[in-house]
Amino acid sequence: MRNVLQKFRIFCVLFIAIMLLGTVAIGATFTAVASGNWSSTLTWGGTVPSFTNIGDQINIPATFTVTMDNNVTLNGASASIAVAALGTLTAMANNTFTITQGTLSGIGTVSVDSVVFGTLATMTFAGTFIANNVVSSATAIVSTASMTVNNSLTLAGGDLATFTGGVLALGSNATINISGGTLSLTGTGLLNIIASYNVNYITASAMTGAELLGGATLNNVNVNTGFGNTVTLSNNLTLAGILSMQSGTLDLNSHNLTVNGNIANNNNGKIASDSLSSITIHTAATVLGALNFVANADTIKTLNVFVGGVNGTIRVNTNLVIADSLHFIQGSLKIGNDTLQMGVLGTITGASPTSYVITSLNGFLARHMIAGALDSTLFPIGTMALYYPAKILLAAGSTSGNILASVDSTVYSQGYINMGAEISLNQPLVNATWFFETDVNSGLNLSMSLMWATSSEINGFNNLLSYVSHYTSNAWDADATAAANVVGTLWSITRSNIMSLSPFSVFDPSTVTTAVPETDAIAKEVVLFPNPAANNITIKSGTITNDAVYYEVLDILGNVLSGGRLSNDYFNVSLNTISEGIYFIRIYNDKTNVIKRFTKI
Repeated sequence: MRNVLQKFRIFCVLFIAIMLLGTVAIGATFTAVASGNWSSTLTWGGTVPSFTNIGDQINIPATFTVTMDNNVTLNGASASIAVAALGTLTAMANNTFTITQGTLSGIGTVSVDSVVFGTLATMTFAGTFIANNVVSSATAIVSTASMTVNNSLTLAGGDLATFTGGVLALGSNATINISGGTLSLTGTGLLNIIASYNVNYITASAMTGAELLGGATLNNVNVNTGFGNTVTLSNNLTLAGILSMQSGTLDLNSHNLTVNGNIANNNNGKIASDSLSSITIHTAATVLGALNFVANADTIKTLNVFVGGVNGTIRVNTNLVIADSLHFIQGSLKIGNDTLQMGVLGTITGASPTSYVITSLNGFLARHMIAGALDSTLFPIGTMALYYPAKILLAAGSTSGNILASVDSTVYSQGYINMGAEISLNQPLVNATWFFETDVNSGLNLSMSLMWATSSEINGFNNLLSYVSHYTSNAWDADATAAANVVGTLWSITRSNIMSLSPFSVFDPSTVTTAVPETDAIAKEVVLFPNPAANNITIKSGTITNDAVYYEVLDILGNVLSGGRLSNDYFNVSLNTISEGIYFIRIYNDKTNVIKRFTKI
């Protein structure tokens, strides 16, 4: 029994000794005694601390600078580095200071290339902190330091909070990457950004924080969070550069969006909004991308359009509801094949021949109409080339409801695009067809004023004897003629007592609206290809070139742009000197006169 007790005592003594020795090894203290490299014995006056610290306390006193000549890692609950006032921890190029677990403290200076804060990292440091790149996954980093990040700050998890007395500054064109973490200001903590910077939201949903508070210095914002993820605004967003919507959703969350640069969008990124959010687009030229909205979250309060450049436009690739006002300052809004719905009391201001809603074949501007209103409602619509506004007034006895309007710069014998013969090729008329729809099922009665520019009058159209023709009962009808009125720089003609909606155009008494059969068999052989065409178009003329035959390229106003003689059955015409748009080629001699339409792209 005595031997057993003796052995037990020996075991306990050895165990305690081992524990004490372990504690000394893990919890050693190293204090710099001179400036120098981390790996130098002269720096520490003897034993050098490990580059991977799992429990040591490392002190850098005043006046001394310790230079990391390798990567340094803290990875233990008791591991720490303390930098005293006037002391400095710096690093050679490309070396990284990582705190997986442990503490950085002191009031001196830390100036390194890269810093990584792990999940269990702690920072009570209150001095000057400078790094080119910082990555933080720490659950909570509370900084009262004067922190400057020159290149990139990546918040991969947790929260990086700048508390009272602390300052976060960014270098010129630095980037904040939000990929699971947040950035916040507490108390009088400051975000001190005097140079342009960028923000990326990647891989995860996020509620925006202090990263967007840089004001006029915020340059580019990129949303690339992936399908199903959302970046939700917690304050208004104003940026001077490009809003890039690559993937995911930007939820305005009743805040305002102002883009003073441009928009890039690959149709995978969308905006969610409500009737409390306003959007302002102010760009120097046509917007690169488009505004895409989430279905059923596609309402905004106000849209301000300020797009510079010649024929500057911004596109909306989805349906959009504007509850309050659409304000044109400069440039146009292109809605493609979607519907722009104005609110019941919504207004449109600033429209002009250079600022309007551009509609396409299936795209409409929709406005709510009140029967018996004192003033007509303007539909400021047009094509890419020309402004064709319309005004609608519902009669007092009519039923109120929504009217939808769009316009196209051609006229066909059967009313709708590509239906029947294209009578705008040779008939005197205004080269436009207005399309109207309504949700009023019965009791409709309205007057309509259609407007156009002089340049839209083709083939000898006489605006002194003009009328609005309605395509109804499978034919264009006739109405009493009148002289068109001058409205600013446009012409206008009105028709009343309209009780149904479909295509409308403007003719004069000599306009032949029925299709005329092609009597020249030779002309039927003429084909243009490719159509649309980019650099060249080929005229296939068949047997027509047995005689001398000539061609002319004309614009939509009838101006001759080029011409010559067809020298073979497949004659190539260069299009390099003309811009994109709709044109005509006339093939003629003393026996035939054929006009074919093509599009330059």
